[in-house]
Amino acid sequence: MTAKHAAREITAFLASDRAETLCVMGPWGVGKTFAWKQYLAQAARKSRITRNYAYVSLFGLNSLDELRHALYENTVPASDAGAAATWDTLASVWANAKTGVRKIRSALGVASGMVTTGGVNFGAVGELIARSSFLLVRDQIICLDDLERAGEGLAAKDVLGLISFLKEERNCSVALLLNDGALKPSEREDMQRLLEKVIDVSLAFVPTPAEAARIALQDGADGVAQLRDHVEALEITNIRVIRKIRVLTGKVLEILAGKPKEIIDRAMTTVALAGWSVFEPDRAPSQEFLKSFDPLVDELVREPGDGGAGAAQNITWRRQLARLGFSYPDELDRIIFDGAARGYFDEDAILTLAGELQVELKAM
Repeated sequence: MTAKHAAREITAFLASDRAETLCVMGPWGVGKTFAWKQYLAQAARKSRITRNYAYVSLFGLNSLDELRHALYENTVPASDAGAAATWDTLASVWANAKTGVRKIRSALGVASGMVTTGGVNFGAVGELIARSSFLLVRDQIICLDDLERAGEGLAAKDVLGLISFLKEERNCSVALLLNDGALKPSEREDMQRLLEKVIDVSLAFVPTPAEAARIALQDGADGVAQLRDHVEALEITNIRVIRKIRVLTGKVLEILAGKPKEIIDRAMTTVALAGWSVFEPDRAPSQEFLKSFDPLVDELVREPGDGGAGAAQNITWRRQLARLGFSYPDELDRIIFDGAARGYFDEDAILTLAGELQVELKAM
């Protein structure tokens, strides 16, 4: 499902008052969490969210009790959806709660009595308070993320059981963001069976390169429009990779500030390609391939009838590089490739080579 269709489903989910469950699946880095937060922010700005909201990452959580408490402490009013929970938002949730507060006050009274009578087990008191606080988690929207990275003490089947409970008994709408590709083959079949029982709507988040560029690069800063074009040309859909390339782009733009547009444009093309090679090595051509790339020689040495996966991949890369307008890397390109691999650029070397190119351009 493209990001456009996913956005429509998620937006409808956020605006609905019905208790329902939604699972958004996709591989690491494709931008599920990033996109979810964007759609949430858009819905909040348009006042389409009318219930309390909680976002909880399951990363490192080791028990259902930890998850229950995390849901309570991360709940914010609808007006603050997407913002971090604070003492003020917690106080607001308490002030607006209509169900469960009397029971919580009763539990707090019991806990107080346990403390004052002596011989108290403070762990038991804390557990009592945490469990009582969970009574406030109802009639709200919940997003659970990183199920595949939960601690060993928190089983997926228990999380899905809690999701079902929240929907059926607490009138909550629960979204689960899941990297199903991170599950072991033996786990995937069991997970699919459990999801079919618990989840009402399941969708795969698979943005096109153009959608990924729009999601990851929304501002109008220098170089962003050009970088969007490069992302589409290289068919990059990994949001994290795009944003990492954006950081490299900013560094090179800063170094080349004031240089002719022709030099900056060429450098931006190269840094996008270099970042792709570094951050997505399973899909992108290697640095060695790029540094020695010559489209004419590559075409001449390719034997007629060459086949196989390697040949097909080479053809794909040549097509992408042609769309990007990249050929015959020069010394400036190679310096940028080296800098992207290191994570920092040799400013003096870049400026020296850019200066030489500037002289050549003036002489033309």
